[in-house]
Amino acid sequence: MIPNEHLSLWSRIRQFVLDDETSANPFSAKLSAQQSWSPAYTKRAIAEYRRFLFLCCISSSGAAPSQPVDEVWHLHLTYTKSYWVDLCQGALGRELHHFPSAGGPDEDVKHRKWYRDTLALYRETFDGEPPADLWPAPADSWFGAETGAAASPEFPRFRWNSAAGLGITGLMVLPFLFIGIEYGTCFPFALGGPHFLVFFALFALVLFGSYVIVRLEVNRSLRRLIEEHYPSEVSAFQVAEFLYGKHRAVQAAIVDLMKRRLLELHENRSFRVKAYPSVSDGRETNPLMPALAAEEIDSLHSYDDIMGGWYARERFTHPALAALKQLSVAKEPFLQYNAFAVVLYVVAAARIIQGIVNGRPFGLLIAEMIGLSLVFACVWRVCSKRHVVRWKIEELFEAQLSTFREEEDQTVAQVALRGNSAISGLADAAMLVILFDVVTPQGGDSWSSSIMSSGGDSSCSSGSSCSSGSSCGGCSGS
Repeated sequence: MIPNEHLSLWSRIRQFVLDDETSANPFSAKLSAQQSWSPAYTKRAIAEYRRFLFLCCISSSGAAPSQPVDEVWHLHLTYTKSYWVDLCQGALGRELHHFPSAGGPDEDVKHRKWYRDTLALYRETFDGEPPADLWPAPADSWFGAETGAAASPEFPRFRWNSAAGLGITGLMVLPFLFIGIEYGTCFPFALGGPHFLVFFALFALVLFGSYVIVRLEVNRSLRRLIEEHYPSEVSAFQVAEFLYGKHRAVQAAIVDLMKRRLLELHENRSFRVKAYPSVSDGRETNPLMPALAAEEIDSLHSYDDIMGGWYARERFTHPALAALKQLSVAKEPFLQYNAFAVVLYVVAAARIIQGIVNGRPFGLLIAEMIGLSLVFACVWRVCSKRHVVRWKIEELFEAQLSTFREEEDQTVAQVALRGNSAISGLADAAMLVILFDVVTPQGGDSWSSSIMSSGGDSSCSSGSSCSSGSSCGGCSGS
């Protein structure tokens, strides 16, 4: 919570104007263009820069910026009058210097600790978690020790071994061996139309089987990777946001508040604040609690009000799950995982060209190709990393349910995973289910349609010379 003696300072920082309205290229536009950030992300980064300035001023040891915040700071330093005169002399009442890191392992350790201390001060001062995409965890395995960004772990690659090599080689030989025995030639382009269609079907099945062997091996490594780094402290609300999107996460949070008799469903399908939360024992996980605690008793709020005013994405996001979302959409080496499909299409194209040259029909081959493509699409979907990541996270969270001691926790976790079908034990359960059905976007709010909407933003930090807790020394204390 911001101390009363610092409220005036915080007000001046919040009111400080960075954008010159008369400029053809204002500060925020230049920052957005330089970093390839979206306007929305740029606006949020500037807001976090203001918070960083405040932390620098109120802490005796100063503060260390995250990578995105440091980019804002670097650019602002080039606006010398705005920074040194208008900000430092006018708003802050003191000079705020940028100290680069001296480099080396000892400096890295020192600044990572400084960055952790800054995050702790942020939580204490602003009564909440810093946004994970703008203040990533100073992590130890996947996260920003070197870059300051929530970097995605590297996707496992296929490693050839004797078993896989023999299996795939054996499969590849089968179609040619079959036509050699059955039709007297191992060269498929010497076959007549009906015989080639038989070969092509067998060849496609072999390619699909080879693809499955590769993906099973890769996915086995991927599952181990997820198991090793699955966050044991993750909440049901964070898992719901990861798997099904913000609507499911918010609905699970609403059910939790209703079960705790802090919120109730009003007759006009709005929600009434019924009571304030008791003093937290430090284990509060409901991301809507800070917003609820700021409202008046008996105040009414629609579902849209809660989504628009109470929902804060950073409270529903765990850094480890954010990294997994990045992993799930990261591009894979094209030929490594699509070579089998490419080979199939090349063989089909060669046969079609042969048919055109010889004046032979090839309509049945095209029809067969379409059918096989549909089969391959289903195989690809089941074996895709998105499917594996989602399935494994759900499996791990379900195993985690056994550790929940309270019945309310079990119920809320089931709502997070199962949705409306798990809502029970509430007087207004039926009405709540109807409301949630109405307000949830048609087609659902699945994780695959909302994965890391700002993921491109977090990647903007690559190539920077100054990173959180690493090469940037931060600001001095007061």
